[in-house]
Amino acid sequence: SDERIDVLHFEGEPRFEVKFLRRALRDEVNMSLRSLVRTAENKYYRLGVEDEKELEGGFPEESADLYRYRVLVLGSANADLLDEKRQALIRDFVAERGGGLLLLGSANSFAEGGFSGTTLSEVMPVVLADRAASFRQEAKIKPRDKMRDHPLARITGDEGEAAFDRLPGLTIVNPLTRIKPGASVILDAPQEGADPLIVLATHRYGRGTVATLAVRDSWRWQINADITPDDMTHETLMRQLIRWLARPVPTRLELTATPSIAPVGKAISLS
Repeated sequence: SDERIDVLHFEGEPRFEVKFLRRALRDEVNMSLRSLVRTAENKYYRLGVEDEKELEGGFPEESADLYRYRVLVLGSANADLLDEKRQALIRDFVAERGGGLLLLGSANSFAEGGFSGTTLSEVMPVVLADRAASFRQEAKIKPRDKMRDHPLARITGDEGEAAFDRLPGLTIVNPLTRIKPGASVILDAPQEGADPLIVLATHRYGRGTVATLAVRDSWRWQINADITPDDMTHETLMRQLIRWLARPVPTRLELTATPSIAPVGKAISLS
């Protein structure tokens, strides 16, 4: 498809994820990535914006500003940065706009970021713990059983599932183990004697799609002593994720007739 996918990536602090997501999407001619990074209180670093006005006030506060994007990527941004008003806007962006939402792992995400019981937690495909506990584990990532052929698990080319064994472990600081009804787990991290840790999970919410990538350092699949320079695993993962989330997003303007079929002479309503 030649349709452009506008993506907004927000981080509450500088992280390597910004650089490597931009690198992954760099050669995608029909993807336009805007990166917004909070560097200090009320100070933001913007990359990829179209003009000096775009995102000048930080994370959007009005639907007209957020709805211009088709996919929103949220990284290390806790509930203090994303207050209730912004969380409600993100919920509506997914449920009403039909936008795609990708939630990345960090010490400021999920329960660890203070989102338990919040509006944003309602949108997530995973169940958050009531309170956060200190957790850090380097784990090998695998496709979950029966999900090996899912488009989001096919990121290693012709090598298949065995390729996941050669990939370095990634750091998990958000111990997610439960999903909501209707959600699917694509990738997880098996634990001996315990439930697997959820890494990549998705579900539909309203008109939109939400995914979690609950690792702190996905970029290690791009730059690591065990990864060859021409390895495309990280690029493929991110490109597939963004396209998967953007695929069902409707255009900003749609014309609807009610009723859609009517006899000659009958009035219809256009919205």
